Amino acid sequence: MTSLTLDCSDIDNYLGKPIQPARMVEPINNGDIRRWVQAMHYPNRLHYDAGYAAQSRWGGMVAPQSFAVTMDCAHGSAPSCIGRVPNSHMLFGGDEWWFYGPRMVAGDRILNERIPFDYT
Repeated sequence: MTSLTLDCSDIDNYLGKPIQPARMVEPINNGDIRRWVQAMHYPNRLHYDAGYAAQSRWGGMVAPQSFAVTMDCAHGSAPSCIGRVPNSHMLFGGDEWWFYGPRMVAGDRILNERIPFDYT
């Protein structure tokens, strides 16, 4: 029996280095935030009830931290399209997201930085 080896050596050139970031074309709006929390079945009223959110310490609706995921045009798959693996299209093993920064609110434009990693 022969052993097959997947040649991922070209991808090593990109690991741990930022690639093209995801930049929003239009600012966030409250409808975007509401649709995201409805899709996630996330019942925190800060994210969909404008009246309730206005009485909060933030003074209005805020997006949950997971919202940054939906504002990325490739939704996490962009790092899987870099590098060359012979006889393949792309390798996508999932994604992880880290949030750092201020609360996201209507009118903001966010930037998602993309960095391919290998956890093996």
